[in-house]
Amino acid sequence: SIVLVPDAVSFILYLNFFKTIPGILILAYCYKVLFSNRAELIKALRPTVPIMLVGIAIVTAGSFALGYLRFEPHWSSIFLPWCFSNLFLTCLSEEAFFRGFIQNYLSQLMQDRSWGRSVSLAISAVLFGAAHFAGGFSYVVLATVAGLFYGYVFQITKRVEMAILGHFSLNLFHFLLFTYPRLFTH
Repeated sequence: SIVLVPDAVSFILYLNFFKTIPGILILAYCYKVLFSNRAELIKALRPTVPIMLVGIAIVTAGSFALGYLRFEPHWSSIFLPWCFSNLFLTCLSEEAFFRGFIQNYLSQLMQDRSWGRSVSLAISAVLFGAAHFAGGFSYVVLATVAGLFYGYVFQITKRVEMAILGHFSLNLFHFLLFTYPRLFTH
């Protein structure tokens, strides 16, 4: 168990491959080709970056308003293992499931409805938030809001990689600059 900053809850950095394997299988089944060239990546980054900057600002403001964290820039010797674990074991699997599978499936199911894309985005975000119930009600709310941004990025770019990148960006911002994972008193 690790405590990164004073007054933060402890957390355990573990490699959960059981969560990752389904994410990789979903990506392999739903997305035969990821980025094939630099131009595709740049095209997808253009809308992703501004959306995620707004998302990071809103989720961070909400975190402060809910008393969930405080500004505490820090460096940790577990940074590189955390990055690996968070990007490949958390963000990849969660975005493959919630955006690449659920949101994509619901969007296709409701494609004939004018509200189909909005409903698929909302459902995937709410389910994403609910999956974070172990962190408490505030965390569910914050994760739902974050899920709206990840889902919107996915909807606009049609690239699950951009949802993964957005998710990882928010988590990285949180890890490096704020109480991680959250204040103990919350």
